[in-house]
Amino acid sequence: MHVSIVLTDDVSEALLLRALLENFGAQVHLHAIGKPSDFFTAFDCFGTPADLAIIAGHGDEGGLIFPEMGEGVDTLVLPNNRITPGLLTGFKTSLPKVVISTACDSGRPDFARAFHAAGAELYIAPRDYPTGSVVPVLLALALHRVIEQGSGWPAAIAAANAAFNEDDGFVVFPA
Repeated sequence: MHVSIVLTDDVSEALLLRALLENFGAQVHLHAIGKPSDFFTAFDCFGTPADLAIIAGHGDEGGLIFPEMGEGVDTLVLPNNRITPGLLTGFKTSLPKVVISTACDSGRPDFARAFHAAGAELYIAPRDYPTGSVVPVLLALALHRVIEQGSGWPAAIAAANAAFNEDDGFVVFPA
């Protein structure tokens, strides 16, 4: 399995997921985003299509939080330092079939529609504001089911969600 981890703002989570995925035998490419426009080019595995992309970052009702940049760093200016579903509209890259976001409040239909329009067949994200330590554990359970046991994503996420309280769960959006 080829996995692209798109690191926007949560280094420890991205490194933990990378180590876990490599332990499962996945080939992992970690893309640390330097400026906003880099986000839109970070979903492949250096020329090889990824099977899975994981966006490791933070989010809120405004979108995926991006670190504040100095003026002139990039031609792409983010509203309130957020990558919004509107910015994702017209996304011109080849997305993997499965995109997972770890960012809080990114499990919304508007984000799912934007990623589906860009080519993702499944979009998976937290439905609300999960407890921070839950995210990597929940994903570890789901990834184990998918990679080691051959489970499908919806069943793997449902089983992982069952280990936590409902507020900490992830939601699966099929295209």
